[in-house]
Amino acid sequence: MNQDELSAALGYARAEKWITIFKKDNKVMIRREGKESESKIEGLLNKISEPLELSEFSSEEQGILRSLVKRPEYISHEVVKKTRIKITKDGLEISKNIKDDNYIDVLTPKMLESGEWRNASLRPLNVESPAPTIYSGKKHPVRIFIDEVREIFVSLGFQEVEGSIVQSSFWNFDALFTPQDHPAREIQDTFYIENEKASLEVDEQILKNVESVHKDGANTGSKGWRYQWNIEQARRMVMRTHTTCVSVKNLADNKPDEARVFSVGRVFRNEKVTFKNLVEFHQIEGIVVGKDVTLRDLMGLLTKFYKN
Repeated sequence: MNQDELSAALGYARAEKWITIFKKDNKVMIRREGKESESKIEGLLNKISEPLELSEFSSEEQGILRSLVKRPEYISHEVVKKTRIKITKDGLEISKNIKDDNYIDVLTPKMLESGEWRNASLRPLNVESPAPTIYSGKKHPVRIFIDEVREIFVSLGFQEVEGSIVQSSFWNFDALFTPQDHPAREIQDTFYIENEKASLEVDEQILKNVESVHKDGANTGSKGWRYQWNIEQARRMVMRTHTTCVSVKNLADNKPDEARVFSVGRVFRNEKVTFKNLVEFHQIEGIVVGKDVTLRDLMGLLTKFYKN
């Protein structure tokens, strides 16, 4: 035992008069005083092997119990309240006028089978009386956050657009100027739908514009990716890797002069699954279309979005 345990043990043994501590030749000596008998604490612990009321103990025993309660996980002390109810004179007078109408509180299947309920009266119920709180199912925290984001977008004048989780590579990659040899389009990063090709019912001019921009930049001022764009690659079906493809396709179909659209939805990436990372997650994004839109407009929208 360590020094603290030794000191406690010696103090306890001395209090029970099992030993005597004295000095001899400048040394601390310990002498055993006969055979140890059952201590008061041991006797008390044997006594409370079954729960007892505090009033059943002597004043000395109650003092010992108070000291034992302070020791963690040694004994437990519970306060049990007893309530006595006594009817008043007014209650007695009221009870004289109460008729025994054979009220029943609960209608059981047995009563229905036997027909007993026909000879009984159901006790009137007060539908306005307090009832226990029911903690039913609640929204998932991610769903709550998505609803908050959706509300912010709408408050800023945006309109939500939706689309399929399966998209053509054209809308998922090519229309967003992602080159066809980009690493993000490899099987290691993207889920492709095997043996499925999109019909690409897209305006012919949009197809030509996308091809030209990829090839040499067309009239954008860019040099493009300088390769021969392949429409068969654009037909490959993928599990969308972002929701921007939904917004872009909506704008291409409707061709508005001005618009504010946003999308919230699940996206998919062919990544290693870990305890905190799955192959699917949610993405939010928004697009503003206008003739006089500037960087200041973007900064203002971002500021309002995050303030809300």
